[in-house]
Amino acid sequence: MASIVRTPPLLAVKNGRFVLALLIDRLLRLFKEKTLIKSCLLLCVAILLLMLLSGDFWHVLILILLFFSVNAILRLSINTLLSKMAGNEQGFVAGANNAYGAW
Repeated sequence: MASIVRTPPLLAVKNGRFVLALLIDRLLRLFKEKTLIKSCLLLCVAILLLMLLSGDFWHVLILILLFFSVNAILRLSINTLLSKMAGNEQGFVAGANNAYGAW
């Protein structure tokens, strides 16, 4: 009987963050922060509208996966834009962003 190899959850999270960091880096090189933020917001709206119209479980599951993936890209691009705009006050802006963005 073959043994099942399980990935530790912490390792999966670290790999996911690494892949997301590479993805956001490439996206920010292709597009600027403001363009990426606007595109992500429009995609979130479109996905939510499609979710309202969808009735199948698998369609909703795929749309939820896409929504949270786009939302993760959105949050990282907003953090990047804020840190670039902050100048010498990066610590204050990052703290305020984390305080007001915590939900």
